[in-house]
Amino acid sequence: ELLKDDPAYAEKALQASEMTRDITEFLVELPFRRPLAHLERQVTYQDPCHLAHAQRISAAPRAILRSITGVQLQEMENPAMCCGGAGIYSAVQPTLSRRILSRKVDAIVETEASETITANPGCMLQLEQGLRGAGHGIPVRHVVDILDEAYRLEDPAPARTAGRRGPRAARRSATPLQGDLAAAHADQARSREGGRLSRLLTGFRRVRPGGR
Repeated sequence: ELLKDDPAYAEKALQASEMTRDITEFLVELPFRRPLAHLERQVTYQDPCHLAHAQRISAAPRAILRSITGVQLQEMENPAMCCGGAGIYSAVQPTLSRRILSRKVDAIVETEASETITANPGCMLQLEQGLRGAGHGIPVRHVVDILDEAYRLEDPAPARTAGRRGPRAARRSATPLQGDLAAAHADQARSREGGRLSRLLTGFRRVRPGGR
């Protein structure tokens, strides 16, 4: 958009824009081989603002998490709410940033997840600071980090066997994550509906006499 009227760079900028993809968006469209390792872990996912609100990508990271056997995704309340980092916002508006971060930390802790997963380095730094400052040792990781861990923990014997079967067999074992993507969309829809119902009931209790 910045260079769309530039005669020398408009076409190059358009090409670069069309080639630029988020890693989660890219992965779910590939023939994807699910990790063979089992990770017994409950995680929660924080939607980065740049990904959920700007690029409209929220199901893809969840589909990747669903592809890892044993990983259970526990949705936090309002996962797409900003963590308070927002680039340099935490530096120029530290008070407001800390208030926003405090709400996000509370939402994470309520899930009782053993790890917090996100897809933005800035969010990772902000969430780590907030959790550590509140006395919680919940680690924060990028969604690709947990996928990488699952691949690294695979038994090397099946991998060698797969190699002997040849590339054609390996391709057959790799499938798109369309089923997980559809399931992630459905889970998000149910989560949003549950959140709306909870807010409605909360408001209803507030307006009734005695708060009952």
